[in-house]
Amino acid sequence: MTEKRQVLQSASAITLATVISRICGYLRDQRITLLLGTSVAADSFILAFRIPNLLRRLVGEGSLTAAFIPVFTGYISGKSQKEVRQFAERAFSTLAVVLAAITVLGVIFSDRVIYFFTLLGAHRMDWGFAVYLNRIIFPYVFFIGLSALAMAILNSFREFGLPASTPIVFNLTLIVFSMGAVYRPVMKWAPEAYRNPAVALGVGVLVGGALQFLIQVPALWRRGLRFRFDFSPKDPGIRTVSKLMIPGFFGAGLYQINFFVDTVFAMSPRMP
Repeated sequence: MTEKRQVLQSASAITLATVISRICGYLRDQRITLLLGTSVAADSFILAFRIPNLLRRLVGEGSLTAAFIPVFTGYISGKSQKEVRQFAERAFSTLAVVLAAITVLGVIFSDRVIYFFTLLGAHRMDWGFAVYLNRIIFPYVFFIGLSALAMAILNSFREFGLPASTPIVFNLTLIVFSMGAVYRPVMKWAPEAYRNPAVALGVGVLVGGALQFLIQVPALWRRGLRFRFDFSPKDPGIRTVSKLMIPGFFGAGLYQINFFVDTVFAMSPRMP
């Protein structure tokens, strides 16, 4: 009965968090639409946000969590607490290095990334503004990847409510950044040519991604994780997770290819 009660409680927590997240997501999209409308800035923001969001779906919340949880639960059931903590810290360190490299490359080659996602040419795209927004938003990949790993670790310890609530924090952050009292001061930091509320929304995406990870840190700390840097790509557990990610990566990739094609055509010129 105790195990059934735990399952029911976990399912209830996830369901409630998902419902609240969907409501906040609707309010978020409503605020963004009211703020940007159907302007060129809106197209630039949507494109700049879709790119790191694609990587999140492809790697972070897809193949990574599916590959990591079975390996980590095996450590929990068959290894000492020291070995469990060491593996978690090695996973965080290794993932952080990989995500940092992807982030740096994405920021440096932001113009090439934007071009790749608009292969047919953008009919309503301010390229300079889209590149600027992409450089603001792209580090979101780093934080959301670490957030996905934190979620996988907490889920392995049968802690579901807090990880399931992180999208609520992200949506609320964007809603806050869509308010005039916040977006007007943030907007002034941008170059004069790019002073648009979309800039503040881009900063909001980055802050929201960071908060999704940070609110899980205390729970990880209570589980004994101290975030010591231990980059170990050759660790047997890390290598096992990497191998398990490959089929999940390609499985998720089939859906994301459709998403990519949709993005290309959505940003392409309209036929006469």
